Amino acid sequence: MANYLQTGGSKPSGTAPSRSKASLINVDPAYLTRLYSKDKKIDFSGYLPADIAISIGGGWSESLDGSLTRFLPSAIGNTLDTAGQLLGVSSRTQALTAKTWDSPSHLSLSLPITLDAYSDTVAEVMKPMLELLKLCAPDMSGGFMQSPGPTPAKALVEAAKNSATSGISETGEALTKMLKGQILTVTVGKFFKMTPVVVEQASAQIKGLMEVGTGNPIRVVVTLEVSSYFAVTKDDLEAFFIGAKDTGSVT
Repeated sequence: MANYLQTGGSKPSGTAPSRSKASLINVDPAYLTRLYSKDKKIDFSGYLPADIAISIGGGWSESLDGSLTRFLPSAIGNTLDTAGQLLGVSSRTQALTAKTWDSPSHLSLSLPITLDAYSDTVAEVMKPMLELLKLCAPDMSGGFMQSPGPTPAKALVEAAKNSATSGISETGEALTKMLKGQILTVTVGKFFKMTPVVVEQASAQIKGLMEVGTGNPIRVVVTLEVSSYFAVTKDDLEAFFIGAKDTGSVT
């Protein structure tokens, strides 16, 4: 493992393996997760963990406070609330505790990517780890910070205006084509593919195995918290979970 057993910084005797890492490790795509960009500048894959969670919220909240006094003038309502508290009585009613739907939600998942050094800790661990962490960091452009993911284009504003006036909404696929910047796609095995996505958070767990000489870690697990760029509709879910269709594969 990347010369971990070297002593005194010297290289071990013998010849290097003639076969590549890819030829020695062959993993079925069903057990891989992948994150890549439309321009192909970003392309990372990792093994699926024992469990993976994909979640979406319902967008429900208790916007009403449940109190009947909210319909009274504030001075009277506050007086009655105070009197009720002293008497151990609440002005809240069950009917007014009903939740209301506020907004759609975004689909999110944790994407762990394991980086193992096979022959070069710099190329196989350090540089990929750095690039993955950069997915959450902005670029500098003309003295201003630029977002690390997709950027809304003028076309999105026009699409929103058209939707408001015509009542016809663009599909997620059509909206994606209007975006500028870094367009990312995530796949899980062969059954799930979502685009565009943004990386909300990236964290690197560095294992306590270091290469003698360089001091670089031999194994790092980078976990990316990924979410959909747009709020998700039922049609989007149908498109993301390609494994639910009669035919389809991310490959």
